[in-house]
Amino acid sequence: MQVTIEQLRQISLFSGLDLDQLVQLRTHAVVKQYLRGEIILHEGDRRRNRCN
Repeated sequence: MQVTIEQLRQISLFSGLDLDQLVQLRTHAVVKQYLRGEIILHEGDRRRNRCN
């Protein structure tokens, strides 16, 4: 699911970004849901496409 600008604004890491920056970031962001306790990455993992 595509993330909205409002969802990005709610993330403190992105709160200082202006609208143009949020729009640009939005093109790379997706909403993902995880089960409680599910491991989503491990220390030392190399970057890989996490959209799959």
